Amino acid sequence: MFRIIVLVFIVGATFSCGKINNSSSLDKIKFASSSPSGTTLFNTMNSIITNKCSTCHPAWISFTADDFISAGLVTAQSIATSKLYYRNQNAAIGPGPQNMPSNGLPALTESELQSLADWINSL
Repeated sequence: MFRIIVLVFIVGATFSCGKINNSSSLDKIKFASSSPSGTTLFNTMNSIITNKCSTCHPAWISFTADDFISAGLVTAQSIATSKLYYRNQNAAIGPGPQNMPSNGLPALTESELQSLADWINSL
């Protein structure tokens, strides 16, 4: 009986030491609290933002879908009233309506703009 107790203690101590990163401890960091965040469409849009917009808008890298909505940059299911889409609309063929991107940075391609529209329409 004593050996079993010691064995249980040793096994328990071995597997309980140190911080364990499991899905629940990493999900908040990776996907935050927004339900649309973490979807394939959000991840695609987020990589576009990181690659094309973060030079001037570094805070957007850590934004969740809810953050984009709260900041007034995106209106769920409406590209027509989403500033993020509007400001980049047609930027691949000339300046967007609000001249985004600025400073001669690369514009969103038609494919990237479509990914942004698909994500907004999915919210």
